[in-house]
Amino acid sequence: LAAGEVLWSQGDPASGVVVVETGELDLFEESLQGDVVILHTLGPGSMLGEMSSLDGGAHSASVRARGECRVRQLS
Repeated sequence: LAAGEVLWSQGDPASGVVVVETGELDLFEESLQGDVVILHTLGPGSMLGEMSSLDGGAHSASVRARGECRVRQLS
């Protein structure tokens, strides 16, 4: 992923589990006023997307690459 690229947005349907290989991803939400609130930053070895994949729901937060980042999609 390129710096600033969004992996998925809050509310998107489940798209599988992702593991961060290199770089960092920010989990974030946008406030009603449009401000970005970073909830957590994930680095190499971190896994995300497991909750929505397990319950079949939508993603609860957006995910964006903080800098250049490589991720692996698990099926």
